[in-house]
Amino acid sequence: MEILYNDCDDARTPELSRAMRPHALRAFETAPTVPAWADGGLDGRRAYVRTLDDRCNPPSLEQAWLDKSAVE
Repeated sequence: MEILYNDCDDARTPELSRAMRPHALRAFETAPTVPAWADGGLDGRRAYVRTLDDRCNPPSLEQAWLDKSAVE
């Protein structure tokens, strides 16, 4: 909760905790297909919103994703 909901009021923790659902294991075990952002039809129309206070995905990880994509 302190990672995913770090910017929420602590009083909402029980409510938010009850709303959490497990993620399907298959999503982690299945090889990914070609990402949609790699489609050339999106050239000149892509944007990435960089987060400032995300405790789940730090800026260094976001930058690694951008670098790996090789997309301008």
